[in-house]
Amino acid sequence: MSNRKTKRFIWVRIIVFLILTGFVLSGLTKIFIPKYSYMNEWSTTVTYKKFYEIEKNTTDVLFLGSSRTMCSFLPQELYNKYGITSYNLGGEQQSIFVSYYWLKEALRFQTPKAVVIEVKELFFHKEGGLNMEESHLRKSMDYMKWSSVKKEAVDDICDLDESQDKVSYYFPIFRFHARWKELEEDDFSYDADDHDGFLKGYNVLSDRYGREYTPLEETGGSEEEMVESMVDYMDRIVELCRQNHIQLILVNTPYARRTVENYNSVAAYAQKHQLPYYDFNLKKYYEEAGYDFASDNADSPHANIWGAIKITDYLGRVLTEQYGIEPRKDAQWEETAVKFEQAKKDCELTKITDLSEYLSMLEDDRYSILVAVKGEATKALTGEILMFFREKGLAIPLENNENISYYAVIDGENVREEAGWESLSADGALRNGRVRYEITSEGKGSGDSCTINIDGEQYAPGKNGLNFVVYNNETRKVIDSVCFDTGGPEWKATR
Repeated sequence: MSNRKTKRFIWVRIIVFLILTGFVLSGLTKIFIPKYSYMNEWSTTVTYKKFYEIEKNTTDVLFLGSSRTMCSFLPQELYNKYGITSYNLGGEQQSIFVSYYWLKEALRFQTPKAVVIEVKELFFHKEGGLNMEESHLRKSMDYMKWSSVKKEAVDDICDLDESQDKVSYYFPIFRFHARWKELEEDDFSYDADDHDGFLKGYNVLSDRYGREYTPLEETGGSEEEMVESMVDYMDRIVELCRQNHIQLILVNTPYARRTVENYNSVAAYAQKHQLPYYDFNLKKYYEEAGYDFASDNADSPHANIWGAIKITDYLGRVLTEQYGIEPRKDAQWEETAVKFEQAKKDCELTKITDLSEYLSMLEDDRYSILVAVKGEATKALTGEILMFFREKGLAIPLENNENISYYAVIDGENVREEAGWESLSADGALRNGRVRYEITSEGKGSGDSCTINIDGEQYAPGKNGLNFVVYNNETRKVIDSVCFDTGGPEWKATR
């Protein structure tokens, strides 16, 4: 073999080796990089992954900001009510730095008419120019596709925080290789799963904070200092929007720790740059939106789904009436309307306190239902309640069996139940063997307790009566746990 052929053969082998190495590294990176979806409360992985699947130039509004953005702006509601196509690109602790680069990235694929940005991260959150924790920065940046935008972002990350390493962003496998002990189902299947991408980046919360709140009435006076680096990147967002003829809108959502000084700072910035600013902590906007902090916030800073609907509806009117964004019909939002209604139903289930109504809501093929008795649970059962159990395929008669121990598992067509006067326990699996459960029941005469564990976590309220745990097989989450005191006539619900 001639020297030329030998060299060519060597180079071919090197190239093939590099290509194969690239495929292996890419495959391992997909597995080892953390997935922030059903394993976590905040579904940031799905948000960014699904954004790239939206058809080009079909999204008229983009939402950017921290977790308050994720749970406050609801694209499907905006489409259902106003015909406006939108996507929520919010992320946990998403600083203005990250918002700027995700806006820049989004403009490679979409031509929005308006951008709504939540302003909380203009203020101090974390030491350093990035104003956010590295773990949350990763959630936002690791799923951005490689382009000149991401390269610029990585360069800036390392300039603003010297502890960051460029190589770990180019090859995340080196950052997360130690996760091999923590790998779970999502690490291997998330590429094939739909997850909750139908929500277009919105993150569902259903808790109700229940605390009093007084919106701001007085304004003017001193201002809260904003983080210099965040102001710098907000200035860049302003300029980027102007260059692309995009209407930029500043928003602050209801927050227990809001202050007049905070409002004054953002209002001054908005005035300087001739930007609209809607602060729903102000009495004017709070009341116009019909907001009720106690029932519309999930916790101190985050709106629940009912609060998100109110804020989104308000902004829908603003976008339509003041900025002339016209409705359009798009299959990408038409096709997800049913899924959104199902998500709302899951949330509504958690607020039902009437047993008959609750059982009617459980008529849903997405749910697996686990029931365990504690204490006395059969004395006040009616024919209507017993009929529900019969229709679900349960055969053991509960009437006239006071103080009995009893459990049932209804997983599609797979039904399991047991009753007796002794302590009962069982274990098994849901979702075709992927999710483990353990269940115990002790009636009043055999220990007076019960548990319902899903993947090692106890969910049963453990009160006297029928304890229910409802698992959604599509979202892979326990969506409710409640006990109805069926030992007495009032059927009191406890969560």
